[in-house]
Amino acid sequence: MKKALLILTMMLMAGSVMAQDNWFFPAQGKVNRYKTTASTIAGSQTMYSTMEVVSADADKVTVATDVYVSADAATPAQKTSVDYNVKDDAYVINLKDAFASVIGTMEDVNISELSGEMIYPKDLEKGKDCGNATIKFAAKIMGMDISMSAEIKDRTVTAAETVEVPAGKFDCLKLEETTVVETMGQTIETKTTSWMARGVGVVKQTTDSINGMVTTTMELESVKDK
Repeated sequence: MKKALLILTMMLMAGSVMAQDNWFFPAQGKVNRYKTTASTIAGSQTMYSTMEVVSADADKVTVATDVYVSADAATPAQKTSVDYNVKDDAYVINLKDAFASVIGTMEDVNISELSGEMIYPKDLEKGKDCGNATIKFAAKIMGMDISMSAEIKDRTVTAAETVEVPAGKFDCLKLEETTVVETMGQTIETKTTSWMARGVGVVKQTTDSINGMVTTTMELESVKDK
């Protein structure tokens, strides 16, 4: 369960920036609700989440994400809050702070190293190169030492497409990226595709890892007033 919650929250962070007219998360006063299904050779698991901007000013946007284990759950299984620093041409997330927010809500986790940042350009268009990001992470989780380094690369807007999800039909930009993770002597490559609508945020997101052995699909179910 902890692993599934971590994966889902990281997806939302990665796809998740000023709060009204942007491509990355909801306008202020709106709450996005998502359904995410993760599938492996052992079966599948479905979880639900909400995302909203809880504060925004000239320097920083704060985004809150709640994750639920079932559609009718009243209490979230995990709550996180991530800050995006506002620059002239981009929004920048400090991955050290973001990971600490995600993992800090879990028991039996002692973080010893975190570094990296992710850049979200304000001016998105087809063909836009969004740059690379690197992450280093080390922690003790449930008594086990875990270390990881990751490169998020080939972050490019590849198309403008209309996408239909349970929340409706949206005109989107399609962002594709590749994450290469080195951990415990293994290399894991994951392809992520995100469809984002201006003023709405992430509409749909898919991941494909270990040659299709692990996949996730996240879709926007609704956009509601707060």
